Amino acid sequence: MVQVVVAVMGIVWLAAPQLLSDPSNCAPKNLICYKPCCEAAFFCLMNCSWEAEYKEDVKYTLHLRDQTERVIKTFEVVNQTHTIFNTDSVYAQNNFTVWVESVLKDGSPRVSKNHTLLIKEAIKFNPPSAKSITISRSKGILTLKWPGSSTCRSTLNEVRMRQFNHINWTLGNCSSDDTTEGLIVAKCHLEKNIRYEVQVRYRTDHWSSHWSSWSEILFVPYEILRSPIVNFTVESLGKEGQRNVTLQWARPSVEQGEVNYNVTFVMLACKQCFSGLEKYSITVHGATSCHTALSAAEYNISLVAFNNVGRSSAYSFKLPPEQNAVLSPNFLNVSLSGRHYTLEWELDEDFAHFCFEAQPLGETLPKKDCMGPDAISPVRVPGEIESNRCYRFAVYKHDFIKWKTFGYKYLFHRNASLEDAIFVNVTNQTANSAVIQWKPPRPLSDCPGLLKKYIICCQKEQYGNMAYYDVNVSQTRYTVQNLQPDTVYLVGIWASTGNSKDNCKAFYRFLTKVPDPKKLPLVLSFLFVGIFGGILVITTIFYLGKNRMKKYLCQALPDPANTEAVKFLTPAETGQAQIKLDFMEPIEANSPMEPLVVEPSSDKEEPVTDTTMGLLGFVKGTEEEHSPKEDEVVSDEILLSEYKGQRFLSPVEEPEDFVGVSHEESAGDGPHLLLNNTEAGDQNGICMSQVPLSFKLFDKLVVIKNVGEGFDIPCSDGTSAQNCF
Repeated sequence: MVQVVVAVMGIVWLAAPQLLSDPSNCAPKNLICYKPCCEAAFFCLMNCSWEAEYKEDVKYTLHLRDQTERVIKTFEVVNQTHTIFNTDSVYAQNNFTVWVESVLKDGSPRVSKNHTLLIKEAIKFNPPSAKSITISRSKGILTLKWPGSSTCRSTLNEVRMRQFNHINWTLGNCSSDDTTEGLIVAKCHLEKNIRYEVQVRYRTDHWSSHWSSWSEILFVPYEILRSPIVNFTVESLGKEGQRNVTLQWARPSVEQGEVNYNVTFVMLACKQCFSGLEKYSITVHGATSCHTALSAAEYNISLVAFNNVGRSSAYSFKLPPEQNAVLSPNFLNVSLSGRHYTLEWELDEDFAHFCFEAQPLGETLPKKDCMGPDAISPVRVPGEIESNRCYRFAVYKHDFIKWKTFGYKYLFHRNASLEDAIFVNVTNQTANSAVIQWKPPRPLSDCPGLLKKYIICCQKEQYGNMAYYDVNVSQTRYTVQNLQPDTVYLVGIWASTGNSKDNCKAFYRFLTKVPDPKKLPLVLSFLFVGIFGGILVITTIFYLGKNRMKKYLCQALPDPANTEAVKFLTPAETGQAQIKLDFMEPIEANSPMEPLVVEPSSDKEEPVTDTTMGLLGFVKGTEEEHSPKEDEVVSDEILLSEYKGQRFLSPVEEPEDFVGVSHEESAGDGPHLLLNNTEAGDQNGICMSQVPLSFKLFDKLVVIKNVGEGFDIPCSDGTSAQNCF
């Protein structure tokens, strides 16, 4: 019976926390007990914390019951929701049941849920700081490293990530790598090369351990897949034996974050001379250019771009050696006799190390060409070079900081008999020209400053004189002009280092073309068109010039028809029309005309009929039908050329006396016009009868009719002409 009672009491005692626990908010909750490390108890204390509704006037009691020894260890806490204690008072290798009891001032006790834990393995690490986490990103793999504890069990870790500026987190596809001692390594596969935000946490692999809090947010930029391409500019070698070099490259994208660069310079000439002296590096932070001073030697330059997650592959290139170095006289004494040379120079007092190169271009410098401070001045180095190879002779000194150029020179021993002929290609042959193409001879053209020019020699295959053409070293083609059609020529090229032309040999054969007969008419057509066009242009210029000169030098005379210089008055105005004597005279001074006399016949007395006369012309006839009617215009065609011009005569004053008109025909003298007052009537003893007269003046018809119409011719006795007969 006693045994049964004891068993019941034991069950009730064990189940007391569950029976007394309050599911309401008044009881403590979220109880957790842990150590932050795996070290001994003196350095690593146990922490227990919980949450409660009331924090004032509340008494808390932490209970730890050893499940093996069945011993309860209690810790009283007043007005606080956490406590720290040393684990020396408990056996850390046993499992414990832990719960918290809270008692209000005037209330019943409240009990939290219990938890089972192993004191030794109840560990919760502090989250790693952002500075302690190392991030690297390469080929789609994100690697995170942070310090761990060497005394703890194996650890577990989790990485959660999200795209930049997103909200939702997702656990990454990550794995742990415990091969690195003292470090916790997590490797995650990234699907895209984009920006991410990540957080990490970790714990031990024991069931009593707890996950640490999430770390600070870490920014993961783009992976730098390759380094940028570098452009460089090099200045000439200065007096200090160095040349300024500027490197430039493109600016990185914003997604790559803060990108820095590491630039490394390796001097190839002294690479095997002094370990560590031939190489130096420059770190460029956030810039896209770099400036430095280098010697005249050849350098291998490499640039590596890196950000906080990784480095790119190196972009490397070679900086060629100085090719136009100008050194002071006697600065470097180099003599060449055949294939043998001698290199000699004086040492400076402040030098540390010397190295020099006497080698074909592109080869590494042998180790024996280096000297230390124990060298004796002057330094004299003999040697031998190969034929038809370019050698660079240079001496460099190190002044404890950088290499500088002490002396510089190129040498080339030429043996023409061992040279390969320059390959010549002849293209685009015409009847009078051909294009010559060639490739530069590599050993000689690569040697700076030695090749002066190309000499092209050309001649006819049969008894032709050799013609020479000088071509610049930068050209590889030349057009030979003034060749004869359908002729075989020989051509050759010589790479000259001086002014001699004797070594040029013409042995490449080519043939010029026959002139195309179809092109000759076309050429003549263009020539004819050109000549015709020239004549047309000259004629046009001459005509325009002539008219322009005539306009200014030979101005036109005024036209009397447009003036009132000649005016005919009506009978009403004057009462009588009179003939102007001077008006009917011809204007040609060199062609005088005989007067025209009109008088009746003396043999027969016949009635005088009206006679119509053109302007200062012959009498048209006595037929009545030929007399012009009134207002009829008489044509100018019957007038003589001498009288036609009288329309341009200026009028003169009318004489007061009337002028008689008579007609006379003489056998030898021809017709003439006699203009006087009464002489014609007096000569024949009779009075001159009326003779109607008409003529055309300035497109107007002038008709002299009878006296009855106002035109009366007086006789010699003073009577009217109507009474003469």
